Amino acid sequence: MCADDTLQESSRTFYLNASVWILGLWQIIATINFTAVQLLLPLYLGDYLHIDMTYVGIIVSTFFLFWFLISPFAGILSDTFGRRLFIYLASFLSAVGQIGLSIFTDPFSLFFSNAIVGLGSSLGAGSAVALWIGNVPENKTTESLGYYNILLTLGGIVGAVGGALIFETLIGKIFLVFAILRVLTVIPIFYVSEKQAYQKLSIKNIVTTLTSREYSGVYFSRDVLRVYIHWITFSAVVGIGGYVFTIVNRIAGVNIPPTSIELGVVVLGIPFVLLLPIWGRLADRRGNRQILLIGLSGTTILILYLFVLIRLGIAKSILLDLIFYSNLSKIPSYLPALGPLLLVLATTAAVIPTSMSWIVERINDEDLAKVLSIRRALIGIGTILGSFIAGATLGLFDVSILFIVLALLVLISAIILL
Repeated sequence: MCADDTLQESSRTFYLNASVWILGLWQIIATINFTAVQLLLPLYLGDYLHIDMTYVGIIVSTFFLFWFLISPFAGILSDTFGRRLFIYLASFLSAVGQIGLSIFTDPFSLFFSNAIVGLGSSLGAGSAVALWIGNVPENKTTESLGYYNILLTLGGIVGAVGGALIFETLIGKIFLVFAILRVLTVIPIFYVSEKQAYQKLSIKNIVTTLTSREYSGVYFSRDVLRVYIHWITFSAVVGIGGYVFTIVNRIAGVNIPPTSIELGVVVLGIPFVLLLPIWGRLADRRGNRQILLIGLSGTTILILYLFVLIRLGIAKSILLDLIFYSNLSKIPSYLPALGPLLLVLATTAAVIPTSMSWIVERINDEDLAKVLSIRRALIGIGTILGSFIAGATLGLFDVSILFIVLALLVLISAIILL
């Protein structure tokens, strides 16, 4: 069999690779777990345990604090001692913490339980993605990351909807159910292929690894720093999306039911998600930088187009007629405005797989989990930044100004990568 035949066979069959399927199953369950637990925890603590909301905020934020602080060190350790090992640790620690959330009722114990969940999640932050990338052909990396992000999105949707559906029946026991599910799904990880040798895990080796300076070149090369800035600024854009209910209501001038807004987001999000691997395939053929800049340019145009629709009052009419009053008979009259919107929206999907794949091209396989773990921490910083920007802008200016701020953030993301 010639080299071209081997490459074509690899392209056809890599999604049937056992390691990829196992990692995909683990990731979707982990995402369902994370989404359901962290979304339902404030409700459980406040409405069922009647804990003061100040303590609720502290308990919930503990997860993200540990996730942010530990992830970079977890990436270093998993690249050194074994990525599968750290997925095991992540799953079991998360399960232990969730069991604590299920059985304890006092704020102090719940604080430490959610801290353990955050610690567990941080340990597997970069390991799963690094293993995924290591088990797909190099010429299909970006396309495969498109499918990986579909799993993340699907897990988020199932976790939010499924968790809400069973919460009223299980209440606190829901955390125990998810803990058991988390442990069961980590068992097949034993069969995932790891292609590099690792050091023996010991206290001495851990201390030596964490105090070594050899990683500075990995973290602070020029290309990596540019992508760091991109991740922070683009995550700020995504973080502003956390204000979607407030933004939509400000534009419409009325309070639209949250379920109607969620339905609209899902309808727009499905084609967006399905386009991820298509853009990934184009990036594998044409180059990540070119496709990434197309995605960022499309995102900027989309945001500015929305700004124009808001200023002209068209966005308000669309929201009132199609979502608030559910008058779908008016869809044809809005097609001239919605058509370009949907067309440009299709290009924004190019950003997601290409920015991650770009860094993969510039990092050795043995350093992948380090940088991908840093990515998780930087996304946290960007999300917090975006939340602050959104709150300040909406408090001081008209809602349309927020879209100018969004466009500027995306432009910064694009310019830094030129």
